[in-house]
Amino acid sequence: MLFPLYGRRAGVRLALGLHPLEVEKVDVRRELDLFRAYASHTSYIGEIGLDFSRDGKRSREPQGQAFDAVLSAPGVLDKVLTVHSRAAAKEIVQRLSDAGARRAILHWFAGSQRDLEAALEAGFYFSINPAMTRSTKGQTIIGALPRERLLAESDGPYVRLGGRVLEPVDVVLVLNHLADRWQASADEVSAQLTANLARLCDGLASPPSTSSREEAGEWSGR
Repeated sequence: MLFPLYGRRAGVRLALGLHPLEVEKVDVRRELDLFRAYASHTSYIGEIGLDFSRDGKRSREPQGQAFDAVLSAPGVLDKVLTVHSRAAAKEIVQRLSDAGARRAILHWFAGSQRDLEAALEAGFYFSINPAMTRSTKGQTIIGALPRERLLAESDGPYVRLGGRVLEPVDVVLVLNHLADRWQASADEVSAQLTANLARLCDGLASPPSTSSREEAGEWSGR
């Protein structure tokens, strides 16, 4: 789980996940049993996915098995999925498309132009964190994405800027970057991201609150 089960709080929704880099550290069979048992209690799944970077290369096969098991769990494909795809963008887009995922968010996407185009064609969304706004690769990807497919996230505490661990309120850094890029006001950017989130979550049993700029995409992922 990404969050302790504190119960519902304003603007907070709980997600159930199995991060790919955790696969070799845990009893995967037990984790998947727990996943299936609790999946019906949330409308949000994440973080899940694949990581074929140096950190995850040796667990590539069990990661794939775990990811496929998560996607095949009852009801999962009807939920919002936050997906990790480091060094595995092509495989992620293909597996999500083959599984019939309809509400996938590619978090901190760094795939090729071809992978990006395939993900857009499949209808997926992309969540942008502050680190992406400060890298050449990240800015290139942001510039290639339609406005209506973007969400914002802090990715804290796994992202640091200036030695500081990012917090949910730091999604404002993404909003400010997009405002500069789009030559729009922060309120206009917030309205766009809020509309994107509402569209993605339309029909969910427990949609996220969209009452503030800070909540425009922060519910998603690690």
